[in-house]
Amino acid sequence: MKAAFVLVLVILVILTPITLMSQRKVAAIKASSVQLESELQAERAKSAELAANRPEISSEELTRLREGNNELIRLRGEVNGLKRERDELLKKVAGLESGAARAQQQLQNEKDRAAQAAVQAVDAAQAAANQERANTLLGAQNGVLRRKLLSGQPLTEQEQQSLAAIQQKIANLEKNPAEFAQYQSSSVATALGWNNDPRAQQLQELLMRVAQAANNRGVTFNAPGQTMDSWNDQQKALDNRATTAVKNMLTPEEVAAFEQAFPSVLSADPAAIRR
Repeated sequence: MKAAFVLVLVILVILTPITLMSQRKVAAIKASSVQLESELQAERAKSAELAANRPEISSEELTRLREGNNELIRLRGEVNGLKRERDELLKKVAGLESGAARAQQQLQNEKDRAAQAAVQAVDAAQAAANQERANTLLGAQNGVLRRKLLSGQPLTEQEQQSLAAIQQKIANLEKNPAEFAQYQSSSVATALGWNNDPRAQQLQELLMRVAQAANNRGVTFNAPGQTMDSWNDQQKALDNRATTAVKNMLTPEEVAAFEQAFPSVLSADPAAIRR
């Protein structure tokens, strides 16, 4: 009995502080709840007051505001569309500028190529003119030596060397009809004493046609070891036609001098000179 009383007393001792604490917490929660309720009521009162004091908007004003908002949306859409068009135009302009730059560069490249081609053409023309001058001078030199041989004067050792050097060049000249014609026409004109005679150009054209015909047939007249005595019938026939055509351009006195200096118009062999 006594033990049970002691147990009850212990339980009461333990529960009493807990109960007091719970009561305090409940009281605090109630006080907080009352305060929150009071604050909520105050907020409701303020809201009601604001709602009561808010000016009323008429239906016309509301319609106007909506229309204004719609207009603003429409304008924003147009602005966005214009921005897109602007961006597209900028892209096109950039593309055109890029294409213009490429076209300008291509034009400059074409100008550069044209200028280079013009320089090359001038160089080629200058080289051809220089070569023609050299061939003409070489032919004139040969003509002078032939005239001296025809007059019965002996050639000096230097002149004999010059004549031998000329003969060595004839085989190469013969490979180019134009150059051979330049050389041989100058040689004939000098041997006959022509000075700015228009027949010199006619003679050059005739010899170029004949030399070209021989070149097309693979026929040569001045290759190493070749002389008039070694020519075949085809060579002799072509030379006879060319020589006759040249004589037809000359006066009787010139024909006599030509026959002595050039028994064959296509042969450059000085040994063929008739005395």
